[in-house]
Amino acid sequence: MKRIAAAFCFSSLALAGCGFTPMYSTQDGLETGPIQIGKIDGYAGHAMRKELLMLLRPGLPGVSSGTLEVTAEENIRNFDFQPQGTTSRTRVSLSAKYQLVTPDGILQGNVTGSANIVGTSLPYQDVTARREAFSKAGLDAATKLAEELRLKSGNPDAYRQPRSKADG
Repeated sequence: MKRIAAAFCFSSLALAGCGFTPMYSTQDGLETGPIQIGKIDGYAGHAMRKELLMLLRPGLPGVSSGTLEVTAEENIRNFDFQPQGTTSRTRVSLSAKYQLVTPDGILQGNVTGSANIVGTSLPYQDVTARREAFSKAGLDAATKLAEELRLKSGNPDAYRQPRSKADG
């Protein structure tokens, strides 16, 4: 019995040392990157933040640390209403304004992401399709934002200098 307990303790220590985390752990390690990302409101914003955590985890060229704040606005545009009240096509978009504050200055800009939905005959299917489209729009916007930050972070002229305390 003591051998089994010793083997269990040894295997637990070995797994802890290799970075193993249980499948249902709430600690995913995504928050540990050099760029901290604040909460983004909305369903698409949540999907966008999760994708940004993965895309920006390795960091950005020339940026040692930073805080990224994003405000997002979800929009829906319906086309061609059917007699039964459904639409033939819907476009879902996410407009995001971002600001990355780094020790070297501030990078800011706007990105948009979008997804299209083909209309369905059942109203509840439409709700599910719209939710999935918002998620895709968030992923699209996150990819564009990460790419824009990679391009801007390598250009010293892209930074806006932070205001000093004397500026108010």
